[in-house]
Amino acid sequence: MRKLIFVLFVLSSCSSRLPTIVSGQKVVERRYFEVQGGENILRSTSTATLALWIRPKGEFTTTQDLFNISVGGPIGNDIKSRAGFRIIAGGAFQSVARADDSDEASNVTTSEGLAQKNIWQHLALTIDYQEKKQEFFVNGKRVSALGKHVFSRSSTSDTPSLRISLGAEDDGSAAFFSGDLTGAFVENKILTEEEIQVVMKKTRP
Repeated sequence: MRKLIFVLFVLSSCSSRLPTIVSGQKVVERRYFEVQGGENILRSTSTATLALWIRPKGEFTTTQDLFNISVGGPIGNDIKSRAGFRIIAGGAFQSVARADDSDEASNVTTSEGLAQKNIWQHLALTIDYQEKKQEFFVNGKRVSALGKHVFSRSSTSDTPSLRISLGAEDDGSAAFFSGDLTGAFVENKILTEEEIQVVMKKTRP
């Protein structure tokens, strides 16, 4: 069963404070969301696509988490990313992915298409757990990325995704992103370059 979500608010943040997330009339001062009614997002799936618009405002001197879909218990109890991506020092994008919940994180890092300060960029990541393959797309175009694939199974575990985090680690405690985020997207399917460009246009800030 395909699972698709859009998160169409804008999150503005800086490294020194928690952001205020406005969704309709609801104001939430945190960087993560407990998943309710959407526990099957990326559950028992062999493929996934995540996408997000970002506009960095700080320097690229430390790791800044962008988008994570995570498994695990309450805050502090072995929270792990099932799929996600971040900016690392120097401005490259890096994935974080696991098939089995106990897997070591599998990471690939872009060697081109780096983050750019004060410019909106669209970032997408496709993950094929069965073929042990991950690909990055920046502004709708595939970019080179290198890394390791240590998936121990051909699909994600049959366990619920419990948390979605934006602009920080899974529990909202560290690796804060400095900038703006909008148009978060996830589907348990590998999107083509053309399909990613459609998502990019539909969610453009």
